[in-house]
Amino acid sequence: MKELKYPLIETADTWVVQGYTYADYLEELDDPMSTIYGESSIDKAMTVAYNNTRDWMMNSLNMTEDQAITAITVAVDFAITQVVDGNWGVHASIPKSTFGLPTVGATSQVKSTDGAVAASGASPMAASFVGTALAMMLLALV
Repeated sequence: MKELKYPLIETADTWVVQGYTYADYLEELDDPMSTIYGESSIDKAMTVAYNNTRDWMMNSLNMTEDQAITAITVAVDFAITQVVDGNWGVHASIPKSTFGLPTVGATSQVKSTDGAVAASGASPMAASFVGTALAMMLLALV
């Protein structure tokens, strides 16, 4: 993961990507201690968390932008990370099981369940996930 510019947490079964209103509000604001509460925005923190999640999925899981957006729509949960110091934060919880990945320390190998291969150099697991997600969306329309 080259040039990671935001907090990333990995547990045995989840990746957690974070986004804040300001990456470094002490440097970015002229008078941070008196203005952070008025300048911070949960909307901006959500946008940053979404963009960080999309970019991380594209770079780390070798997904196209469309595949990452589909994965976020179907499988990622966003929640409030912090509001205590005024620099509001949102985090994205990305379950590894969505991509057929083993938990940390498991000995099984990652394989596509349907044998699908993604175009444009994306990983087979990404193609398998997107195929499954699209099938779920089509079933919901029926």
